Amino acid sequence: MLISMLAWVLRFGFFAYGVPDGFGLSLIILSCIVYGMAFDFFNISGSLFVETTTDKKIRSSAQGLFMMMTNGFGAVFGSYIAGWAIDKFFTHKFTTASDLSTYLQTTPDNPTFLGILKKSFNAAVNSDGTLSSVVMVKTGSRYGFLSPSMR
Repeated sequence: MLISMLAWVLRFGFFAYGVPDGFGLSLIILSCIVYGMAFDFFNISGSLFVETTTDKKIRSSAQGLFMMMTNGFGAVFGSYIAGWAIDKFFTHKFTTASDLSTYLQTTPDNPTFLGILKKSFNAAVNSDGTLSSVVMVKTGSRYGFLSPSMR
């Protein structure tokens, strides 16, 4: 189980620094290789634990519960918690052009800035300086990532 946990950390470390060009591509490929190790070690060690600690009468039910909790409910809850954590700790939400342009170290009237807002996010600057939709900037990555609001 510990090897599995370390493999998951290593896998997501490779994802964090992997980019689709140059050396970063090899990190993405390595993350796919490590995924097999992480997944198998977790499932096999969990199955062996359930196999050795449960009574023969309920063993199949316990195996089913383990799989449902890790690949069913666990995946759903994990996805919701991860989404919340990313939004809470790694996302800046902007509703005004001046705040967003200051964060991006440009000016609100920069034509490139306005073009990206319109083309990529279908957002415009209203007459009062607010944005027509919320623009979110995800931090924590090498390049930063702009994403339109899903609301």
